[in-house]
Amino acid sequence: MFKFSIFKIRTSFIIFLLLTTGCLLLAAKKVNAQEFSLTPSTASNTVGQEFTVDLNIDTKSIAVSSADVKLTYDTAIMDVVNVADGTFFSDTASYVGAGKVYIGGFFQDQSATKTGTGKLATLTLKGKGNGTSQLAFVCSTSKDDSNIFDSAGNDIIKCTAIKNGTYTFSGGSTLPTSTPTATTTATLTSKPTSTGTGSATMAPPTSGMFFPTVLFGAAGVLLTIFGIALIL
Repeated sequence: MFKFSIFKIRTSFIIFLLLTTGCLLLAAKKVNAQEFSLTPSTASNTVGQEFTVDLNIDTKSIAVSSADVKLTYDTAIMDVVNVADGTFFSDTASYVGAGKVYIGGFFQDQSATKTGTGKLATLTLKGKGNGTSQLAFVCSTSKDDSNIFDSAGNDIIKCTAIKNGTYTFSGGSTLPTSTPTATTTATLTSKPTSTGTGSATMAPPTSGMFFPTVLFGAAGVLLTIFGIALIL
């Protein structure tokens, strides 16, 4: 009976350790789910009306040095008419093309990092036609889309934790049946603390190569990377 009790106690202790370890692993996985989000994530507005959506970053207690985002949307339903700088990073840059947006942030001080939550940028959207469009994150294990980089240059983003935005517009005269042809324009904007020329028309950036390279040259390298052609 005594031996049976000891065996029972040992078994219970092992089960307790396994459960505790499992909980800790799940908690660690949750903590490391670095992600982006949109606020508001859903909205209904009138065609022709402008409204803003905040692009947020959450590092989940991990220090990060830079980040970039690739978003897509339906140009028959809405337009991205402006991208304003956020406050999480000291410097930001953006590119708006036909149905695609690139946004990123970095620190001119190459040794700087930041932990926590904050706003990467604010997008101004405008209803263009009746219907619903997603503002969808392009995110995968590759580095040519949305990324969050730690101080060592590792991409630590958790794609499965990201939720797309969904925006509905009504009140337009007709329902668009096809995507209109338009001339794509690109605008690079930045707010360097010591250098910069404000805005310039550039070719789209190579996402993933775009903001990590500031670790080796800050704003100067950023402008160089924007000159690399990208097939959208």
